[in-house]
Amino acid sequence: MGCVRVVEPIVALFAFAVFLSSPLNQQYIYRRFGNFSTNDSTGSTCSPNGSDVEDELEKEAQAAASRFQVRLDLVGFLPAVLASLVLGVYSDTSGRRLMMILPCIGYSLESIVYILIVSLELPLPWLYLGCLLRGATGGYASILAGSFAYLTDVANPANLNMRVACLDMLIGISGGIGAVISGHMLQAMGYAFVYLCVCLILVLCIIYVACVLEETITKDIHVESLIPAEDGQDDSIATCDSAAEIRMRIPAEARKKRNVLTKLLKQNYKSFSNLFCEVDSGVRSSGGPGSKRWRLALLLVAFTFYLLAEIGGSLPVSLFEMKAPLCWDALLLGYGSAVGFAIFITSFVGVTVLSRCLSDPPIALIGISTFTVGMAMICGVQTTLMMFLVRLPLMFTIMPVAVMRSMMSKTVLPSEQGTLFSLVGSLELLAGIVGSVVFNNVYAVTVGWFACLVFLLSSAVAVIPFLILSVLWCDEIMCRRRRGISALQDESAQTH
Repeated sequence: MGCVRVVEPIVALFAFAVFLSSPLNQQYIYRRFGNFSTNDSTGSTCSPNGSDVEDELEKEAQAAASRFQVRLDLVGFLPAVLASLVLGVYSDTSGRRLMMILPCIGYSLESIVYILIVSLELPLPWLYLGCLLRGATGGYASILAGSFAYLTDVANPANLNMRVACLDMLIGISGGIGAVISGHMLQAMGYAFVYLCVCLILVLCIIYVACVLEETITKDIHVESLIPAEDGQDDSIATCDSAAEIRMRIPAEARKKRNVLTKLLKQNYKSFSNLFCEVDSGVRSSGGPGSKRWRLALLLVAFTFYLLAEIGGSLPVSLFEMKAPLCWDALLLGYGSAVGFAIFITSFVGVTVLSRCLSDPPIALIGISTFTVGMAMICGVQTTLMMFLVRLPLMFTIMPVAVMRSMMSKTVLPSEQGTLFSLVGSLELLAGIVGSVVFNNVYAVTVGWFACLVFLLSSAVAVIPFLILSVLWCDEIMCRRRRGISALQDESAQTH
């Protein structure tokens, strides 16, 4: 049905919709817990010169909002992981588009839940329903996994680093625009209208994927093919069975369904286990001399811990900006998010330039180093100007994410890209949920006496991927030296 092989528009639209609503979600929850009017979106909810009672109420509202956000993330976590893993294996055999359509449906349903809660003043626990719907359809990680897998299907391997970084940059640009517009839309029209716009944008994404985007995987695997046929059974002949015969057939049909589920689970397990088997002339082996399957495992660990540090450190930033002494309102929060999303652009420029003179590991190490310094510097922020300037050291924060995605993609076969990126997406969800639980709770506990501790913790966690990538870089250098020595020996043997 589709005729275009360009996945970037859906990523841009989806990111715009998500980041248009994300800043408002946290603000709405915070205002509800603080008993602030949800219609009053023109000013800040705190004052630098407020009384002790007001400060105490503000801290309690921040702690309650942070803990509620943790519970929301936990509700959507497990369904999103399961859906992402299943959709990833499915996409390698039956197409990428379903992996991009379902998350858009889930997010649109969540937006409808928000509209109902805001309009009818429903209790906040109704938000659990929206998170459950979003998670059951794969969530944010699934659409990114499908998009990156689609990109590897159509991209030139020589330009994969740049294409992946470009996709990350589009996320940043679209997200930054959405973050800036969200504050203005909230002040002008209120929460419900913003969520309605988000829902309409997601519907547009669904139409683009279903009607415009061309499928790259054409092989169809039907569930019926997994059901073992019974001897002598002819499905083309319809018979009129008695009620007794139908009742006797029910256990057999139940066994068939269990067999289908068992085979699907085995197929999923085999697909993921094959990722860690060495490829030798198209034949896989689970180990042996020279096996480099440990590279992928180390990359996955480094990727997870870096996302844990990056996501966990960024989650409390909005709450930190809304408290004294900054006391940012919706407009400043939008501008701050936009400046923060500019790191996607600078990271893309960094990958494009540094890829000409450096290999993948040192590029990622540069990004991790700047991120670690930037998060630690937040501890010294006292003014609005300082909060904007502190984002300068964070300009290469996304470089490690893009580079590690590209490095992992190069270690597996083309037919395994969907499985790989669904695993990567699930690890992103894991990092997000662990980061939400740990960092939000740390912030809730320490907001009264040292709110910046959470940012120092983020810097400390980032040391782990730095060490892992340093090991991979050293191994890469040693491999190059061994290949150089081997080439010299072969050349010397030929001359003699």
